Amino acid sequence: MKTKVILALSLVLSLQSEIFSQNGKDSKLFFIQDSIYSEFLKSFEKRNIKGLEVIENSLISMSSPLSQYWLAYARYYKSIYFLKMGNKEQSKKIVQDAIDALDKLNPKGSEELALLALMQSYSIQFSSGMGAGIMSARVKENANQSVILDSNNIRGWYVLANNDYYTPKQFGGGKKVEEYLLKAISLPEQKIKNPVMPSWGKNDAYYLLISFYIDNGDLKKAKKIFTEAKKLYPDDYMINQYAEKFKN
Repeated sequence: MKTKVILALSLVLSLQSEIFSQNGKDSKLFFIQDSIYSEFLKSFEKRNIKGLEVIENSLISMSSPLSQYWLAYARYYKSIYFLKMGNKEQSKKIVQDAIDALDKLNPKGSEELALLALMQSYSIQFSSGMGAGIMSARVKENANQSVILDSNNIRGWYVLANNDYYTPKQFGGGKKVEEYLLKAISLPEQKIKNPVMPSWGKNDAYYLLISFYIDNGDLKKAKKIFTEAKKLYPDDYMINQYAEKFKN
């Protein structure tokens, strides 16, 4: 009896040690999404990406599945920076490297698939003809799998909508944008608040839905969604681009 108690106690202590060890690793990732985006914005003021590279090197040193997810996310924004600065070739290389690295991560859950699809969608601009079509199909496949694995993952729905929005109508695009985006904005950023997990996508979904309604001449719906978005994201740069249009 005494031996069983000692074994049980040892098991509990071992599990606690593992949990605390993991929490310690995860604590380095607290608010990592905000840190990456903040350094991305600062990079334009500083005209360099040193801040993003510091985060990138820190994530490389962790080598956990979660750190690999955030490494891909950081490189996605690094790629956007180079594109905005006019260096298309560097932008293409960085995002392709990020796609390749995340694609090797197995198994991939709903979040990894959503981010992979987002980066693939972004990379379509660097392809043409059949290559663009193949990549678009991969985006759809990965985003669909993301929402199959977790139907309440807002990021999967947003990427599906984004892909449909930018797919030309002659290739079947634009048919499900509204459906996907209404689903996305109905969901929470996170099911349970967690500072190390992704929360991106909802503000982007609002912006895209406003744009979609404006494109289709439905200003009444566009204004309704803008008003809702403004309450949730009063300082969002993209959403505020429509402030002048709906100020009256």
